[in-house]
Amino acid sequence: ALIGGFFQIIIMLSSVVVGSITDKTRSYFLVTLLLLVFGAVALAECGVSLDEARGGDVRWSLLLVSGLLGPLLPVAAELGVEMAYPLSENTVLVILQLSCNLLRALFIQLFQAVKNVGIGSGIEDMSGLGDEVGGSSSGGDVSNGNDVYEDGGDCGGLQWGGGRWMGYIEGFHQWGG
Repeated sequence: ALIGGFFQIIIMLSSVVVGSITDKTRSYFLVTLLLLVFGAVALAECGVSLDEARGGDVRWSLLLVSGLLGPLLPVAAELGVEMAYPLSENTVLVILQLSCNLLRALFIQLFQAVKNVGIGSGIEDMSGLGDEVGGSSSGGDVSNGNDVYEDGGDCGGLQWGGGRWMGYIEGFHQWGG
């Protein structure tokens, strides 16, 4: 709960700071572009922080993301108001909020639909797949079926025995995938 509270506070503070800079410079496009680029770097850091071998904590990376991506909606709203000048501010903000909510609902449905793509696809045996090019492509044995990890967790039917992918797959299952 504490990290979630910090997340919201950082979004509010960064929105005020970035909003005041944007109001003074009137460079909405440049600020939006910079926030997107640095936000993408921060999201990549979140992905790297998921690697247990690195020892990073994803919570701190998420706080960085909140500071860089949090101000995007207020800056985009200001840009939309400036671009649609003859329309009232309220009209532009309602259209922006409505489109954001509709896209969010569509993305949730899309991600739910593709959540299990590739799991249980009926692959019989892939153990010899890497042998054709001179070695195993997965760094270990590959088996099909309802395999379990060493700690007893179900891996969804396809398990790479070892190699660097095993850590990513385990991390994905810990996050509820």
